[in-house]
Amino acid sequence: MADNSENLLVNGSFEQALVNQGSWQNFSSVAGWTALPGGQIEIWRGGGGVVPTDGAQSLELDYLGGLDGFSQTVATTAGQSYTLSFDSMLRPGGWSPGTQ
Repeated sequence: MADNSENLLVNGSFEQALVNQGSWQNFSSVAGWTALPGGQIEIWRGGGGVVPTDGAQSLELDYLGGLDGFSQTVATTAGQSYTLSFDSMLRPGGWSPGTQ
C-alpha cells in the first residue's frame, strides 16, 4: 500500500464475482484479476474449512487438480515504498506442491 494506506488492488478480496454460499465457481478472469494462460480462477464462498480474513470469498489455486496462478497489474510510483500482504493456507486434508 502507498503511505496513505490506500489499497491499490482491485477486488482484493475476490468479492466482485458473486458465488453462492457453500459453493465455488471457476472463471478465466474476474474484476482486477486474470488467470495465467491455461488456468482458471476458482472462487469459493464458504466450505472447504476456509474463513476469509476479509470478505466472504476466497480463491483456490488448484482448479480441477491443476496448478494455477493469477495476476493483477498495479500502477506504482518510482521511489515510493509499498507493502503487499495476503493470507495463504493449505486446504484441510489437501496437499501442496509449494507456493512461489
